[in-house]
Amino acid sequence: MSDTPTIPPHRKSSSAPAIILGLLAVALAIIAFVLLGKVHTAEAQVASSQNQLIQAKTDASELRQQLEESKAGVANLQKELDSSKLGSTQLEAQVSEAKAGAAELQKQLTDAKTASAQLKQDLDRQTARADQAQAQADDAQTASAKLKKELDDSKVAADELRKQAEAAKTQLTDLQSKLQAAENQMAESSKGRKRSRNASE
Repeated sequence: MSDTPTIPPHRKSSSAPAIILGLLAVALAIIAFVLLGKVHTAEAQVASSQNQLIQAKTDASELRQQLEESKAGVANLQKELDSSKLGSTQLEAQVSEAKAGAAELQKQLTDAKTASAQLKQDLDRQTARADQAQAQADDAQTASAKLKKELDDSKVAADELRKQAEAAKTQLTDLQSKLQAAENQMAESSKGRKRSRNASE
């Protein structure tokens, strides 16, 4: 008889694969929930402010970190699956199924990374649009300020022209008064000369 202890197949088949698949399902649910929440949050934050955009980028970075941590967890699970191959044929079949689940999880993680990259592109486009809109607003504000300055300058010039017109009008009135006085004086002088001629005749 051999002294090598036999490994009960049913005990390993009922514990390790179930734990592995449970961990995979929990990790998948958490990652899917986090991804879905991040996507909806980022889409809602696009129309708000630059701070929210920065926060969304930070969330995307945290998501990538979570994906890397999930990869590390899958790698650890793979090591455990490899070590469990020392068991029975039934355990080997269950390990193969666990690998298939890990491959599915890896595919979903890859899809999540693709969605995260798409989200980042969308955020970058929205940021570029916001920057362009801000630049246009700044240009419009600058043009408005320029027009306001030109209007103010026009008002100053108009006031100056009004003052000059009033001064010219005053000068014209003075000249007319002087001209009238000169005409009156000339008329008086003419009358005096006529009286003198009449008197001498």
